[in-house]
Amino acid sequence: MASKKRLLFVMSSMDNGGAERALLNLIEELPAEEFDVDLLLLNPTGLFLNQIPAKVNLLHTPDVVQDCFTSIRGRRVSAWRLAADVVSSLISRDEETRRGFRWKHFYTHVIDEVPGHYDTAISFINGQVLYFVDEKVAADRKIVFYHGDYRSAHYSSKYEEPHLQRMDGIYAISPECLAIFESVFPEMQEKTGYLPNIVSPKVIRSRAKEFYPPEYKSDEAVILTVARVTHEKGVDIAIEAAAELKRRGLKFTWYELGKGVAGDSEFNRCRKLVDDLDVADVFNLLGPKENPYPYIMNADIVVQPSRFEGKSVVLDESKILAKPIVATAYPTVVDQVSENEGIVVDIDPIALANGIGSLLKDKQRVVEITDHLRSSDYGNTCYIEDYKSALIG
Repeated sequence: MASKKRLLFVMSSMDNGGAERALLNLIEELPAEEFDVDLLLLNPTGLFLNQIPAKVNLLHTPDVVQDCFTSIRGRRVSAWRLAADVVSSLISRDEETRRGFRWKHFYTHVIDEVPGHYDTAISFINGQVLYFVDEKVAADRKIVFYHGDYRSAHYSSKYEEPHLQRMDGIYAISPECLAIFESVFPEMQEKTGYLPNIVSPKVIRSRAKEFYPPEYKSDEAVILTVARVTHEKGVDIAIEAAAELKRRGLKFTWYELGKGVAGDSEFNRCRKLVDDLDVADVFNLLGPKENPYPYIMNADIVVQPSRFEGKSVVLDESKILAKPIVATAYPTVVDQVSENEGIVVDIDPIALANGIGSLLKDKQRVVEITDHLRSSDYGNTCYIEDYKSALIG
């Protein structure tokens, strides 16, 4: 029998985002008889920490790494970390550029290499995780995953390109994300590929039955958005669309599940917008939920109001749970929503309200979409063999 391969996955944290859920699904499906899996979190926090499979060895995150990759808000930090933040803020207003600058001129000089040697090290997202895997991990093979639209996300090619040059494999989670990446880095096409996020219908449907959301009102249409409260996710667009639907007299309640940090400018702006537009009675910022699936299963419509995305895990999960979708026309949406699965509208509050309103009024259309979703197979655990090939090289 061939010896097992040693893998190290590196991730920023275990917050409740799509990439985190995709990571959990992937490592759950990797056969334990073929792989020994270590996981290192640069910031060892998050709602999904307790969902890490028992077969995975969660490495201790050194204190200096935590100092680099956790927020300084509300705690004492070292002088060099404070200096890194101050200097990088003077260099650029762009957050990705600041992160790259901090890594190159500060973080890499204080962080030690991860002990041991691996067959393959995986940067499950790019940016700072990519920098870390490239410089601080010893492995025969190194690969990175892109979960977003490289152009729209404004990743810093200046800082990423040298690290990408040293990767053995670069994988995007959707064909459109791959095409965009290859248009930015055509010289890297020989080592790029497409590997979709792993979704397991069996697990999703089982977890969706664990409870009925206590916040839901049974006598009104339920609209659901699952997204972090950030600019790119378009929660402000959703709030303005809710105001328009309320003005039209439609009966509904819209729930938003996702991380929002008190004191964060976008979160504060969205909370203020709810008050300013007088929609607190129909739009609820519920915060993150460890298990979002009952919320999806018991919603009437799932809305994705994003300005840009990679390949939305939420939309894959919503299709598995047979929920009609209304999504904005961000560049990569063509990979995920067909006319049989929902409606794609312009990135605009009125257009979003129009799309939602049309489904709320057209019950037959909702039945047709739901029937199509129920009769379709959206599972893709068959891609595990492709993942194994990418990991082994």
